[in-house]
Amino acid sequence: MTWVELAAVERRLAELLGAEGAHWDGYYVCPHAENSCRCRKPRPGLLEAAARDIPRLSLPDAVMIGDSETDVGAGRAAGCRTVRLAPPGTPSAADRVVADLRSAVRILTEGE
Repeated sequence: MTWVELAAVERRLAELLGAEGAHWDGYYVCPHAENSCRCRKPRPGLLEAAARDIPRLSLPDAVMIGDSETDVGAGRAAGCRTVRLAPPGTPSAADRVVADLRSAVRILTEGE
C-alpha cells in the first residue's frame, strides 16, 4: 500500500466512524521491512507508541481489534484484550472472534 492509498483509507474510515458518532485519536503505521523493528506486528511497538502519545490509554484496559493473527499477537504482546474479526469458527488466539466490527463494538459496549 502506498502512502497515498493509506491516506485514502484513513479518510474513509474517519468518514465512516464519524457517521456513527465515533472517532479515533491517531493512526499508527509501520513502514519498515518485516522483522526489522519493534513496531511491525505482531510486536507491540505501535500500541506502545499510542499509549505514550495518548495519556488516558491504558494498554491493560484496552482492546486490540483486528482482522489477522498478527493483530491479535500485537495486542497480546502489549497486554491488551483481543478481538479478531473473522468468520465464526475461525481458529484464533484472540479472546473473542466475531464476524465484524459492529459485533465487536456491541460485545464491548453491551457485554454480550
